[in-house]
Order: sequence, then structure tokens, then C-alpha cells
Amino acid sequence: MPSTASPVLKTELTIYLAEDYDEVLNADDFTATLLKLSDATYQKTLFVMSVNDTDKSIKVKFPGADSGEYLIKLSSV
Repeated sequence: MPSTASPVLKTELTIYLAEDYDEVLNADDFTATLLKLSDATYQKTLFVMSVNDTDKSIKVKFPGADSGEYLIKLSSV
């Protein structure tokens, strides 16, 4: 364990899709995965909480993580 750490606290994140995304949004159609840039084996599934079809946004629960650079991989069926 490092002597110091700066964890990213858990929070809700909102992901906005392109305005011209033409599919109707349904939360059950999406999965979100947190990927750490410095560790290709690190993957954490994020909970898709809700979607808003009007503004084409998806709200996910971010569980917190150690400091670092991350990507969110958003997939749909």
C-alpha cells in the first residue's frame, strides 16, 4: 500500500451521447465498464442507473477508484 493516496470518491457520472444518436435510450440496453490506462487487466463494471432520451444522456454509478487515468467503455446491444 502506498504511503499516500488520492482516491477518486464514489459519485454519479453523466455521459452524453451525440445529439443525432437516433435510437431510443433504454437503460437495460447499455453496459459501462471502467478501464485503467496503466493496467490493461483492470476492469470494473459500473451500474447504469438511468437514461434520459430527451438530452441523450446516461447516468452511471462510479464506485470510486485509486488515483489514475481511466476510460469508461460504454456498450449497447
